[in-house]
Amino acid sequence: MLPVLQREWQRFCTTPRLWWLAILAPLGLLAVLSWTFTSRVPQGMPLVVVDYDQTVSSRALIRSVNSTSSIQVLQVRNEEIEGVDALKSSQAYALMVIPRRYEQDLHRGVQPTVHVYYNEQMLTAGDLIMRDALTTLATVNAGIAISQGLSVPMKIQSHNAFNPGMDYWRFLAAPLGLAILNISMVIVGIDVIGREIREGTAGQWMAVARGRVGRALLGKLFIYAVWYSLLGVIGVPLWIMAFDIQFAGSVLLWGSAWTLMVIASLCLSVTLISAFGNFRMATSIASLVVSPAFAFGGVTFPSLSMPLGGQVWSFFLPLTQGAQSYIQQVLMDSPVFIFWPHLWVLLFFMLLPFLLLNRLRHILVTPSCWGEE
Repeated sequence: MLPVLQREWQRFCTTPRLWWLAILAPLGLLAVLSWTFTSRVPQGMPLVVVDYDQTVSSRALIRSVNSTSSIQVLQVRNEEIEGVDALKSSQAYALMVIPRRYEQDLHRGVQPTVHVYYNEQMLTAGDLIMRDALTTLATVNAGIAISQGLSVPMKIQSHNAFNPGMDYWRFLAAPLGLAILNISMVIVGIDVIGREIREGTAGQWMAVARGRVGRALLGKLFIYAVWYSLLGVIGVPLWIMAFDIQFAGSVLLWGSAWTLMVIASLCLSVTLISAFGNFRMATSIASLVVSPAFAFGGVTFPSLSMPLGGQVWSFFLPLTQGAQSYIQQVLMDSPVFIFWPHLWVLLFFMLLPFLLLNRLRHILVTPSCWGEE
């Protein structure tokens, strides 16, 4: 294996394309991702207020809503149609309507109705604005009730588990980073094998490996497996700690899962090249598999709520197992028995290349299989 490894190292050092695919592009995208989520919690999302009352009490309510972290009162209008137009044109994510006689009803002990319309098409923005608006309205209502000597109804207090600060870096940025690395692994694996076939150097590669396809694959992919494993085992914990996120679970279990995910992703590359025997086709199929994988990973939409076909597709994706391992071990410190199914699926991917090993051997030693196509 050592001669193959030395040959691949020399190819890597003299191929700027591989520097870009394996190092510069993924690290650059992770840096952009970190910068994008610097604020971590969405803030200052615009809300339009229609104030039909125009009193001291209504203006106090507007100030209270504007003081929340997620909401910025963009405009105060006099007509509801103006607020609806702002909502439809995406100038604002929500509209709050304060009714006439708002202050008068408060002084009479009658509870007025404040309407809040929020753009649920913008799911994150709408939910955050609605949450903070309702919290503010409930707080104002309780304060008024106490000042008037009225009884305050029972208050239910909810608590966020595992992500108490509603941190979108913790929830979204880190799994997106894993998705970027997963795409990079599969593309690099296909590139380093597929170009040997496309450029007609597969015979030289196999000669160095003494005709042993297993030795050829191990020597070629070893460098990349080590690089991506170090990125996950060392880089990911350092990355999350740089954002003051505590590593909750077992570093050993996370490291095992990530290393297996790296090997599974590279094995997926080998499987696609073996199945199609064509660099261009394997790259195209890989893009269809790994590019949308994040959407099926159960991070932003629960996989258990998907149709059966979606659940099966989600389950048999390396990224799903890696992302769920990250959530369960790094963030939640889940029990070990929940962790094992992810490892079994990753081991399944590691077995796939063996099913097509003879076909790959034929491709690598047959000159008629080489060329541009």
